[in-house]
Amino acid sequence: MTTDDLDYGETLAAKSNQLNADDLAGGPITVQITGARVRLGDEQPLSFRLSGGHCPWNPCKGMRRLLAEIAGSTSARPWVGMWLRLFRDPEVLWAGKPAGGLRISGVDARMLPSRRTFRVRVSRNGYTSYDLEPLQNPTQQGAPTADLGALLDESGLAVEDLDRWRDSEGKAPIETLTDEQRARLAGWLAGDPARLDAVRALIPTTNPES
Repeated sequence: MTTDDLDYGETLAAKSNQLNADDLAGGPITVQITGARVRLGDEQPLSFRLSGGHCPWNPCKGMRRLLAEIAGSTSARPWVGMWLRLFRDPEVLWAGKPAGGLRISGVDARMLPSRRTFRVRVSRNGYTSYDLEPLQNPTQQGAPTADLGALLDESGLAVEDLDRWRDSEGKAPIETLTDEQRARLAGWLAGDPARLDAVRALIPTTNPES
């Protein structure tokens, strides 16, 4: 693609390696944060691995500000092990039009002991208030959303490639997994790029002399 091609349609597609707002069109989810990664300089510098068969959640700047307000810190470390309730807010704008976005409505009571309202800047001149409730004894809620097929397609991999890697690890082929197990595997693979690299490393190379 050259600079003369000004079509940005490809940038509108939801990425299969992260949790997207449309994944929660069926309702909110309650999930535990199982890990975190921070890469300063990235467009989405903070990434949380999630329980329950979901791809990682990469909070936008407004949600990162809200997380910092709740925790009183910009460190991701205190969030690991905590539970959140996430939902799709259809009023979130993109390019001035409603596109939907992921928002927080509940926070682990260990982090948020009582209901609170936070006022957070979401744009240069705009603020939004978030009314959050504590989650007492939270449990996993919401169906898995990660899509293994979409993740493999986006990563340029095939089921055979993944089966080859699973066989090297002494694991059963993909066709034996339930839908929930496939979703959990997709979320696990998306949680660390090195895992997909390990799958790629076992793809046979073609010998030009054969």
